[in-house]
Amino acid sequence: MDTRSRVRELTSDEKQRWAFINQWKVEEQGNDRIPVDGAVSNKEGRVVPRSMVRRQHQLNYKRWSQARSD
Repeated sequence: MDTRSRVRELTSDEKQRWAFINQWKVEEQGNDRIPVDGAVSNKEGRVVPRSMVRRQHQLNYKRWSQARSD
């Protein structure tokens, strides 16, 4: 069985459109993002791992939430 017989032939407009699209290329852009090492600065200016900061925020929220409900 020939599977090509099932594929519809493109019209002349479709062929022109795809020829145009395939010619169109986007120029690469420079990478201007700042490298991140996964650390953040705390209030004292020391660099600490992000996971420690996240945990401290969680603890502070827990204390605030408990104090609010009392």
